Amino acid sequence: MKTLYVNEVKTGSEVKQDIELLGWICSKREHGSVIFFELQDSTGSIQVVVSKDIAANAFGVAQRIVPESSVRVKGTLKSSEYSLTPELEAHEIEIIGTASLNISPRPRAQFDIFARRYTDLSLRKRHLYLRNDKLIAVLIFRHKFLDMIHDWFRKQGFIEINAPVLTQLPLYDEGTAFTLDFLGG
Repeated sequence: MKTLYVNEVKTGSEVKQDIELLGWICSKREHGSVIFFELQDSTGSIQVVVSKDIAANAFGVAQRIVPESSVRVKGTLKSSEYSLTPELEAHEIEIIGTASLNISPRPRAQFDIFARRYTDLSLRKRHLYLRNDKLIAVLIFRHKFLDMIHDWFRKQGFIEINAPVLTQLPLYDEGTAFTLDFLGG
């Protein structure tokens, strides 16, 4: 079984292939003996279908999953009747990390992440709010913009130099550094 990224599954994988995906849960819907959830990784998202009739153990695990949890899903790639992109029929689900933090607004909710009232929250919980679509779009734009600037300077014959950070305080005196006994003695 091959571990793939979501964008690889959507563009190049063959239907009826057994695959493994790692990611986090965006949303979850339960409809009787079938659970649907959206699995997202750094490259995109895909719908996962868990049927109680096909995979009872996976169905039990899927019932316990909460949004924003990290999971590993093994299953078969199927074509969807309702979408052009395939969906994953889960046979096995492993919860890697359960999301237990209940924050408001949720990282994927439709809100203005750049509003002043959310500044402190989004900075303290940066690892969660990096999953927000608006923030992802800004980071992608920044990445591409900086790449274009670096490319222009390289073509002009410039080189990039990373100078040391200058501070008023020494960074590694006895009052600010911590000890590490790497020899185990």
